Amino acid sequence: ISSAGGRGMTIARAAGLVGMANGIVFVVTSEVFCLSIALNQIIGAIVGRLHDGDSFVGDDVVLCENMSTVRGTDKRMCACFDADAGLIHCAYVDHDGGLWYRQCTAPYGPEDWADPQRIGPANAFTAVISLDRSQSPAHLWVLYGEVVHESQGDPRQTWGDLYLTRYDGQSWRPTAFLNYYICK
Repeated sequence: ISSAGGRGMTIARAAGLVGMANGIVFVVTSEVFCLSIALNQIIGAIVGRLHDGDSFVGDDVVLCENMSTVRGTDKRMCACFDADAGLIHCAYVDHDGGLWYRQCTAPYGPEDWADPQRIGPANAFTAVISLDRSQSPAHLWVLYGEVVHESQGDPRQTWGDLYLTRYDGQSWRPTAFLNYYICK
């Protein structure tokens, strides 16, 4: 999917956010919601916008303006769509290593996103989410890595412990320790 001229979303052009990384696309009813990390040399942001099949609709949604711009760290955002509940779930690790969660309800505009919730440590380096539809409401699992070692301050060379937490639709459940010293 691209907008006119294949330029992609108009995301925060005034801030000079022109590069895109780690794009995720969801089909929500007859429209598509595009979510990506937009970046330049100084700032990174998670942004999203609806696409009706012909063009982007409404305003850009900026979910986080504190994302890493270091090449190789663009896998710090993940999302999934719960079609039964009509919810978009998004987990991300910001530039400072904070692990955050946000969800969105229809019609998926800027005002439909819940405020960010911190769900993990201050030194996470990656996150992956999965939706368990065998539960009602569906449960959201978040697997994340907590930094144990970062080679000479380079976030691309990070090792850490793995943890798993779950959102049951009402609250976050206790975190389980899974494994230690995983190389990113």
